[in-house]
Amino acid sequence: MEWSNREWLILFLIILVLLLGRNYMLVRRLQKMKRRENRNVALLAKFNQSQKMESIGRLAGGVAHDFNNMLTGISGAAEMLEAKMASKDPLKRYTDIILKACNRAANLTSELLVFSRNKGVDKGYMDLHECIEDSISLLAHGISRKITIRKSLKAQEFNIIGNHDMLQNMIMNLGFNAKDAMEEGGTMSIKTKNVELSSRRIQNTTHKVEPGKYVELIIKDTGAGIPKELHDKIFDPFFTTKGIGKGNGLGLPAVYGIVTNHDGTMKIDSSAKGTVFSIYFPVAKAKEKRKKKEGKIKEIKAKVLILDDEAILLELLKDMLESVGAEVITTTKPRDAIEIYEHKKDIDVVMLDVIMPTMNGIEVYEEMRKINPNVKVVLMSGYTQDKRIDGIVKNQKNVEFVRKPYMIKEVTSKLSKVLNGAE
Repeated sequence: MEWSNREWLILFLIILVLLLGRNYMLVRRLQKMKRRENRNVALLAKFNQSQKMESIGRLAGGVAHDFNNMLTGISGAAEMLEAKMASKDPLKRYTDIILKACNRAANLTSELLVFSRNKGVDKGYMDLHECIEDSISLLAHGISRKITIRKSLKAQEFNIIGNHDMLQNMIMNLGFNAKDAMEEGGTMSIKTKNVELSSRRIQNTTHKVEPGKYVELIIKDTGAGIPKELHDKIFDPFFTTKGIGKGNGLGLPAVYGIVTNHDGTMKIDSSAKGTVFSIYFPVAKAKEKRKKKEGKIKEIKAKVLILDDEAILLELLKDMLESVGAEVITTTKPRDAIEIYEHKKDIDVVMLDVIMPTMNGIEVYEEMRKINPNVKVVLMSGYTQDKRIDGIVKNQKNVEFVRKPYMIKEVTSKLSKVLNGAE
Protein backbone atom coordinates (compact mmCIF):
# COMPACT_ATOMS: atom_id res chain seq x y z
CA MET A 1 0.00 0.00 0.00
CA GLU A 2 1.47 3.28 -1.10
CA TRP A 3 1.03 6.52 0.83
CA SER A 4 -0.25 9.60 -0.87
CA ASN A 5 1.63 12.87 -0.79
CA ARG A 6 -0.98 14.21 1.63
CA GLU A 7 -0.42 11.32 4.06
CA TRP A 8 3.38 11.78 3.88
CA LEU A 9 2.92 15.49 4.57
CA ILE A 10 0.72 14.75 7.59
CA LEU A 11 3.30 12.27 8.91
CA PHE A 12 6.08 14.80 8.40
CA LEU A 13 4.12 17.48 10.25
CA ILE A 14 3.40 15.08 13.14
CA ILE A 15 7.12 14.21 13.43
CA LEU A 16 8.03 17.91 13.19
CA VAL A 17 5.54 18.83 15.95
CA LEU A 18 6.89 16.01 18.14
CA LEU A 19 10.46 17.14 17.58
CA LEU A 20 9.59 20.79 18.22
CA GLY A 21 7.66 19.80 21.33
CA ARG A 22 10.56 17.75 22.57
CA ASN A 23 12.98 20.60 21.86
CA TYR A 24 10.63 23.06 23.61
CA MET A 25 10.48 20.85 26.71
CA LEU A 26 14.24 20.45 26.59
CA VAL A 27 14.72 24.22 26.39
CA ARG A 28 12.28 24.73 29.27
CA ARG A 29 14.14 22.16 31.34
CA LEU A 30 17.47 23.80 30.57
CA GLN A 31 16.04 27.22 31.47
CA LYS A 32 14.72 25.82 34.74
CA MET A 33 18.08 24.23 35.51
CA LYS A 34 19.81 27.52 34.69
CA ARG A 35 17.47 29.46 37.01
CA ARG A 36 18.09 26.90 39.76
CA GLU A 37 21.83 27.15 39.18
CA ASN A 38 21.71 30.95 39.32
CA ARG A 39 19.64 30.79 42.50
CA ASN A 40 22.12 28.36 44.06
CA VAL A 41 25.02 30.60 43.04
CA ALA A 42 23.26 33.60 44.60
CA LEU A 43 22.56 31.67 47.81
CA LEU A 44 26.17 30.48 47.95
CA ALA A 45 27.38 34.05 47.46
CA LYS A 46 25.13 35.21 50.31
CA PHE A 47 26.38 32.38 52.51
CA ASN A 48 29.99 33.26 51.72
CA GLN A 49 29.29 36.93 52.44
CA SER A 50 27.66 35.98 55.75
CA GLN A 51 30.63 33.78 56.68
CA LYS A 52 33.02 36.58 55.72
CA MET A 53 31.17 39.06 57.93
CA GLU A 54 31.21 36.56 60.81
CA SER A 55 34.99 36.21 60.43
CA ILE A 56 35.39 39.97 60.22
CA GLY A 57 33.25 40.24 63.34
CA ARG A 58 35.56 37.96 65.29
CA LEU A 59 38.62 39.88 64.06
CA ALA A 60 37.04 43.27 64.78
CA GLY A 61 35.99 42.08 68.23
CA GLY A 62 39.50 41.00 69.09
CA VAL A 63 40.92 44.34 67.93
CA ALA A 64 38.24 46.23 69.87
CA HIS A 65 38.96 44.21 73.03
CA ASP A 66 42.68 45.05 73.00
CA PHE A 67 42.02 48.66 72.01
CA ASN A 68 39.46 49.12 74.78
CA ASN A 69 41.92 47.74 77.33
CA MET A 70 44.40 50.44 76.28
CA LEU A 71 41.70 53.12 76.34
CA THR A 72 40.68 52.04 79.84
CA GLY A 73 44.23 52.65 81.05
CA ILE A 74 44.52 56.03 79.33
CA SER A 75 41.10 57.39 80.31
CA GLY A 76 41.34 55.99 83.85
CA ALA A 77 44.73 57.58 84.44
CA ALA A 78 43.46 60.90 83.06
CA GLU A 79 40.38 60.73 85.26
CA MET A 80 42.44 60.01 88.38
CA LEU A 81 44.86 62.82 87.49
CA GLU A 82 41.98 65.22 86.97
CA ALA A 83 40.50 64.28 90.36
CA LYS A 84 43.75 65.28 92.09
CA MET A 85 43.90 68.68 90.39
CA ALA A 86 42.43 71.91 91.68
CA SER A 87 39.38 73.04 89.73
CA LYS A 88 41.29 76.02 88.28
CA ASP A 89 44.52 74.20 87.56
CA PRO A 90 45.69 75.35 84.08
CA LEU A 91 46.87 71.79 83.31
CA LYS A 92 43.32 70.49 83.71
CA ARG A 93 42.52 71.36 80.11
CA TYR A 94 44.97 68.69 78.99
CA THR A 95 43.18 65.96 80.96
CA ASP A 96 39.94 67.18 79.37
CA ILE A 97 41.51 66.78 75.92
CA ILE A 98 42.69 63.25 76.79
CA LEU A 99 39.24 62.22 78.05
CA LYS A 100 37.49 63.66 74.99
CA ALA A 101 39.94 61.90 72.67
CA CYS A 102 39.35 58.62 74.54
CA ASN A 103 35.61 59.09 74.16
CA ARG A 104 35.98 59.53 70.39
CA ALA A 105 38.24 56.48 70.22
CA ALA A 106 35.67 54.49 72.22
CA ASN A 107 33.03 55.45 69.65
CA LEU A 108 35.32 54.10 66.93
CA THR A 109 35.63 50.76 68.72
CA SER A 110 31.84 50.73 69.09
CA GLU A 111 31.64 50.81 65.29
CA LEU A 112 34.04 47.87 65.16
CA LEU A 113 32.00 45.96 67.75
CA VAL A 114 28.79 46.11 65.74
CA PHE A 115 30.31 43.66 63.22
CA SER A 116 30.34 40.99 65.90
CA ARG A 117 26.55 41.00 66.49
CA ASN A 118 27.37 41.39 70.14
CA LYS A 119 24.13 41.33 72.11
CA GLY A 120 25.61 43.31 74.97
CA VAL A 121 24.31 46.63 73.62
CA ASP A 122 21.50 48.13 75.71
CA LYS A 123 18.25 48.03 73.74
CA GLY A 124 14.70 48.87 74.69
CA TYR A 125 11.23 49.65 73.34
CA MET A 126 11.64 52.70 71.10
CA ASP A 127 9.93 54.85 68.49
CA LEU A 128 11.75 54.46 65.15
CA HIS A 129 9.96 57.50 63.70
CA GLU A 130 11.25 59.67 66.56
CA CYS A 131 14.79 58.43 65.86
CA ILE A 132 14.37 59.24 62.16
CA GLU A 133 13.09 62.75 62.94
CA ASP A 134 16.11 63.38 65.21
CA SER A 135 18.46 62.11 62.52
CA ILE A 136 16.88 64.26 59.78
CA SER A 137 17.27 67.31 62.02
CA LEU A 138 21.00 66.59 62.37
CA LEU A 139 21.44 65.75 58.67
CA ALA A 140 19.80 69.00 57.64
CA HIS A 141 22.64 70.91 59.31
CA GLY A 142 25.39 68.69 57.94
CA ILE A 143 24.67 68.47 54.22
CA SER A 144 24.68 70.87 51.30
CA ARG A 145 21.71 73.15 50.71
CA LYS A 146 21.66 71.79 47.16
CA ILE A 147 20.31 68.51 48.60
CA THR A 148 16.62 68.27 49.45
CA ILE A 149 15.51 65.86 52.18
CA ARG A 150 12.03 64.40 51.73
CA LYS A 151 10.34 62.19 54.28
CA SER A 152 7.28 60.00 54.15
CA LEU A 153 6.81 58.09 57.41
CA LYS A 154 3.77 55.94 56.66
CA ALA A 155 4.42 52.91 58.88
CA GLN A 156 1.47 52.41 61.24
CA GLU A 157 3.49 50.18 63.58
CA PHE A 158 6.86 51.84 64.07
CA ASN A 159 7.96 50.74 67.55
CA ILE A 160 10.91 48.35 67.66
CA ILE A 161 13.34 46.95 70.21
CA GLY A 162 16.50 48.95 69.60
CA ASN A 163 19.18 51.38 70.69
CA HIS A 164 18.40 54.96 69.72
CA ASP A 165 22.04 56.09 69.44
CA MET A 166 23.10 53.12 67.29
CA LEU A 167 20.15 53.52 64.92
CA GLN A 168 20.74 57.25 64.65
CA ASN A 169 24.36 56.48 63.82
CA MET A 170 23.15 54.09 61.11
CA ILE A 171 20.83 56.70 59.54
CA MET A 172 23.53 59.37 59.70
CA ASN A 173 26.04 57.06 57.98
CA LEU A 174 23.60 56.35 55.16
CA GLY A 175 22.66 60.02 54.96
CA PHE A 176 26.25 61.22 54.62
CA ASN A 177 26.97 58.48 52.07
CA ALA A 178 24.01 59.77 50.06
CA LYS A 179 25.36 63.32 50.39
CA ASP A 180 28.75 62.23 49.02
CA ALA A 181 27.01 60.58 46.04
CA MET A 182 25.23 63.84 45.16
CA GLU A 183 28.05 66.37 44.84
CA GLU A 184 26.02 68.44 42.38
CA GLY A 185 22.90 68.28 44.51
CA GLY A 186 19.82 66.08 44.41
CA THR A 187 17.13 64.53 46.59
CA MET A 188 17.40 62.25 49.58
CA SER A 189 14.19 60.40 50.43
CA ILE A 190 13.55 58.77 53.81
CA LYS A 191 10.43 56.63 54.01
CA THR A 192 8.86 53.98 56.23
CA LYS A 193 6.08 51.47 55.77
CA ASN A 194 4.99 48.17 57.28
CA VAL A 195 5.66 45.01 55.32
CA GLU A 196 5.21 41.28 55.79
CA LEU A 197 8.45 39.47 55.05
CA SER A 198 7.89 35.96 53.71
CA SER A 199 10.59 33.30 53.49
CA ARG A 200 10.76 33.90 49.74
CA ARG A 201 11.12 37.66 50.10
CA ILE A 202 13.84 37.25 52.72
CA GLN A 203 15.98 35.42 50.13
CA ASN A 204 16.49 38.75 48.34
CA THR A 205 17.98 40.42 51.43
CA THR A 206 21.53 40.42 52.79
CA HIS A 207 20.93 37.63 55.31
CA LYS A 208 18.27 35.39 56.75
CA VAL A 209 15.83 36.54 59.43
CA GLU A 210 12.57 35.16 60.74
CA PRO A 211 9.46 35.77 58.58
CA GLY A 212 6.92 38.19 60.05
CA LYS A 213 5.85 41.82 60.34
CA TYR A 214 8.59 44.41 59.85
CA VAL A 215 9.09 48.15 59.63
CA GLU A 216 10.77 48.95 56.32
CA LEU A 217 13.06 51.99 56.38
CA ILE A 218 13.95 53.18 52.88
CA ILE A 219 16.76 55.68 52.31
CA LYS A 220 17.10 56.71 48.67
CA ASP A 221 19.34 59.18 46.87
CA THR A 222 19.56 60.47 43.30
CA GLY A 223 23.34 60.23 43.14
CA ALA A 224 25.77 58.38 40.90
CA GLY A 225 25.02 54.94 42.31
CA ILE A 226 27.33 52.11 43.34
CA PRO A 227 28.97 50.10 40.54
CA LYS A 228 27.65 46.54 40.45
CA GLU A 229 31.12 45.05 40.78
CA LEU A 230 31.49 46.77 44.17
CA HIS A 231 28.23 45.50 45.71
CA ASP A 232 30.00 42.55 47.36
CA LYS A 233 32.69 44.81 48.87
CA ILE A 234 30.79 47.76 50.29
CA PHE A 235 30.25 46.10 53.68
CA ASP A 236 33.93 45.17 54.11
CA PRO A 237 35.54 47.21 56.92
CA PHE A 238 38.01 49.83 55.70
CA PHE A 239 36.92 49.45 52.06
CA THR A 240 36.22 52.88 50.61
CA THR A 241 36.17 54.58 47.21
CA LYS A 242 36.73 57.98 48.83
CA GLY A 243 40.06 59.76 48.75
CA ILE A 244 42.60 59.80 51.58
CA GLY A 245 41.25 61.65 54.60
CA LYS A 246 37.66 61.58 53.33
CA GLY A 247 36.48 58.38 54.98
CA ASN A 248 37.68 55.43 57.07
CA GLY A 249 35.59 52.78 55.32
CA LEU A 250 33.58 51.96 58.45
CA GLY A 251 30.28 53.64 57.51
CA LEU A 252 28.48 50.89 55.57
CA PRO A 253 30.06 48.03 57.57
CA ALA A 254 28.77 49.76 60.70
CA VAL A 255 25.31 49.96 59.11
CA TYR A 256 25.43 46.21 58.38
CA GLY A 257 26.47 45.47 61.95
CA ILE A 258 23.78 47.69 63.49
CA VAL A 259 21.07 46.11 61.35
CA THR A 260 22.10 42.55 62.29
CA ASN A 261 22.49 43.59 65.93
CA HIS A 262 18.81 44.60 65.84
CA ASP A 263 17.68 41.28 64.29
CA GLY A 264 17.02 43.05 61.01
CA THR A 265 18.04 42.60 57.40
CA MET A 266 18.45 44.81 54.34
CA LYS A 267 18.77 44.98 50.57
CA ILE A 268 20.47 47.39 48.20
CA ASP A 269 19.37 48.52 44.74
CA SER A 270 21.74 50.80 42.88
CA SER A 271 21.95 52.19 39.37
CA ALA A 272 23.11 55.30 37.55
CA LYS A 273 19.93 57.00 38.85
CA GLY A 274 20.79 56.51 42.49
CA THR A 275 20.94 54.05 45.39
CA VAL A 276 18.17 52.65 47.57
CA PHE A 277 18.84 51.05 50.95
CA SER A 278 15.83 49.11 52.25
CA ILE A 279 16.23 48.12 55.90
CA TYR A 280 13.84 45.86 57.80
CA PHE A 281 13.37 45.80 61.59
CA PRO A 282 10.91 43.47 63.35
CA VAL A 283 7.90 45.25 64.86
CA ALA A 284 8.06 45.22 68.68
CA LYS A 285 5.48 42.99 70.31
CA ALA A 286 5.61 44.30 73.86
CA LYS A 287 6.79 47.43 75.58
CA GLU A 288 10.02 47.20 77.56
CA LYS A 289 11.18 49.72 80.15
CA ARG A 290 14.26 51.75 79.37
CA LYS A 291 17.19 51.30 81.74
CA LYS A 292 17.85 54.21 84.06
CA LYS A 293 20.87 56.35 83.37
CA GLU A 294 23.89 56.07 85.63
CA GLY A 295 23.97 58.54 88.51
CA LYS A 296 26.86 60.28 90.28
CA ILE A 297 29.95 58.61 91.75
CA LYS A 298 28.96 56.46 94.71
CA GLU A 299 30.98 55.78 97.83
CA ILE A 300 31.96 52.11 98.16
CA LYS A 301 32.52 50.94 101.75
CA ALA A 302 33.35 47.32 100.95
CA LYS A 303 36.20 44.86 100.45
CA VAL A 304 36.67 44.25 96.74
CA LEU A 305 38.70 41.47 95.07
CA ILE A 306 39.76 42.38 91.52
CA LEU A 307 41.06 39.94 88.89
CA ASP A 308 42.48 41.31 85.62
CA ASP A 309 45.41 39.91 83.63
CA GLU A 310 46.45 43.47 82.69
CA ALA A 311 48.58 44.67 85.62
CA ILE A 312 48.33 48.36 84.61
CA LEU A 313 44.51 48.25 84.55
CA LEU A 314 44.50 46.39 87.84
CA GLU A 315 46.59 49.07 89.55
CA LEU A 316 44.44 51.82 88.06
CA LEU A 317 41.14 50.26 89.11
CA LYS A 318 42.57 49.71 92.60
CA ASP A 319 43.40 53.43 92.86
CA MET A 320 39.92 54.34 91.57
CA LEU A 321 38.11 52.25 94.14
CA GLU A 322 40.34 53.22 97.04
CA SER A 323 39.61 56.87 96.20
CA VAL A 324 35.90 56.20 96.92
CA GLY A 325 36.47 54.31 100.17
CA ALA A 326 36.87 50.67 99.13
CA GLU A 327 39.40 48.20 100.52
CA VAL A 328 40.95 46.43 97.53
CA ILE A 329 42.77 43.13 96.94
CA THR A 330 44.17 42.50 93.44
CA THR A 331 45.61 39.63 91.43
CA THR A 332 46.44 38.89 87.79
CA LYS A 333 46.08 35.09 88.18
CA PRO A 334 42.67 33.34 88.04
CA ARG A 335 43.66 30.45 90.35
CA ASP A 336 45.01 32.89 92.92
CA ALA A 337 41.71 34.80 92.81
CA ILE A 338 39.76 31.61 93.55
CA GLU A 339 42.10 30.72 96.42
CA ILE A 340 41.92 34.24 97.90
CA TYR A 341 38.12 34.17 97.74
CA GLU A 342 38.00 30.78 99.42
CA HIS A 343 40.22 31.76 102.35
CA LYS A 344 39.22 35.40 102.92
CA LYS A 345 35.65 35.19 104.13
CA ASP A 346 35.18 38.97 104.43
CA ILE A 347 35.30 39.78 100.69
CA ASP A 348 32.08 41.62 99.80
CA VAL A 349 32.27 41.69 96.00
CA VAL A 350 34.50 40.41 93.18
CA MET A 351 35.37 42.14 89.89
CA LEU A 352 36.41 39.72 87.11
CA ASP A 353 37.88 40.44 83.69
CA VAL A 354 36.08 38.15 81.23
CA ILE A 355 38.73 37.53 78.57
CA MET A 356 41.99 36.10 79.94
CA PRO A 357 44.42 33.65 78.33
CA THR A 358 44.48 30.73 80.79
CA MET A 359 41.07 30.82 82.48
CA ASN A 360 38.29 33.26 81.61
CA GLY A 361 36.26 35.29 84.08
CA ILE A 362 33.12 33.19 83.64
CA GLU A 363 35.01 30.04 84.58
CA VAL A 364 36.39 31.81 87.66
CA TYR A 365 32.85 32.92 88.56
CA GLU A 366 31.58 29.33 88.30
CA GLU A 367 34.38 28.14 90.62
CA MET A 368 33.55 30.88 93.13
CA ARG A 369 29.88 29.88 93.04
CA LYS A 370 30.93 26.44 94.28
CA ILE A 371 32.50 28.16 97.28
CA ASN A 372 29.59 30.57 97.78
CA PRO A 373 26.42 30.27 95.63
CA ASN A 374 25.59 33.91 96.49
CA VAL A 375 28.92 35.39 95.41
CA LYS A 376 28.55 39.02 94.29
CA VAL A 377 30.32 39.73 91.01
CA VAL A 378 30.87 42.49 88.47
CA LEU A 379 32.13 41.11 85.13
CA MET A 380 34.32 43.38 82.97
CA SER A 381 35.23 43.29 79.28
CA GLY A 382 35.98 45.47 76.28
CA TYR A 383 34.37 42.81 74.11
CA THR A 384 33.00 39.30 74.43
CA GLN A 385 31.51 36.72 72.09
CA ASP A 386 30.56 34.44 74.98
CA LYS A 387 26.76 34.41 74.97
CA ARG A 388 26.76 33.04 78.51
CA ILE A 389 27.41 36.55 79.85
CA ASP A 390 23.93 37.75 78.87
CA GLY A 391 22.42 34.64 80.42
CA ILE A 392 24.39 35.03 83.65
CA VAL A 393 23.52 38.73 84.07
CA LYS A 394 19.83 38.10 83.31
CA ASN A 395 19.32 34.86 85.19
CA GLN A 396 21.73 34.96 88.13
CA LYS A 397 21.35 37.18 91.17
CA ASN A 398 24.18 39.42 92.35
CA VAL A 399 25.85 39.74 88.91
CA GLU A 400 26.42 42.91 86.88
CA PHE A 401 28.48 43.75 83.80
CA VAL A 402 30.58 46.83 82.99
CA ARG A 403 32.07 47.42 79.56
CA LYS A 404 35.58 48.77 79.02
CA PRO A 405 36.60 51.54 78.73
CA TYR A 406 34.73 52.51 81.90
CA MET A 407 34.55 55.66 83.97
CA ILE A 408 34.67 55.58 87.76
CA LYS A 409 30.97 56.44 88.14
CA GLU A 410 30.02 53.43 85.96
CA VAL A 411 32.13 51.10 88.09
CA THR A 412 30.83 52.44 91.40
CA SER A 413 27.23 52.30 90.13
CA LYS A 414 27.53 48.61 89.20
CA LEU A 415 29.28 47.77 92.48
CA SER A 416 26.64 49.62 94.48
CA LYS A 417 23.88 47.80 92.60
CA VAL A 418 25.39 44.38 93.36
CA LEU A 419 26.19 45.20 96.98
CA ASN A 420 22.73 46.59 97.71
CA GLY A 421 20.93 43.83 95.80
CA ALA A 422 18.98 46.39 93.72
CA GLU A 423 16.90 45.09 90.83
